[in-house]
Amino acid sequence: MDILTKAYAYPGPSNLLAPANAVAWVVANVGTVFPSRDSVDKKLIAEVQSYGKSGQLISDEKASPMNGPGFIASGKKLTDTDGDGIPDAWEKANGLNYQDASDAMKIGSSGYANIELYLNSLVPKPSA
Repeated sequence: MDILTKAYAYPGPSNLLAPANAVAWVVANVGTVFPSRDSVDKKLIAEVQSYGKSGQLISDEKASPMNGPGFIASGKKLTDTDGDGIPDAWEKANGLNYQDASDAMKIGSSGYANIELYLNSLVPKPSA
């Protein structure tokens, strides 16, 4: 193990936000924003927005105030003819064969498998 004789020059932050802007960014981007936030996310976001005035310690996620993992709303199952985990509409729109399950694991020009590209497309793009 080497002993350093001077402090490591950590790179500085590239995008610091003012406190109010940081809170706005957190509120807009954390939690299950797709397809919608659950009750747990809403509770935690409300605590952030209170600037710590309504927060409390959470020592058991099954007890109050969290009362378990919350309700996760179901949605409509998308058609996936070949059963590869990628909906037919996405496969058609992205030049894949919706009847060929093997194309999910094929690597695209980006270096990622098609299933990864599909899953990544579900995540909203971060705002600047």
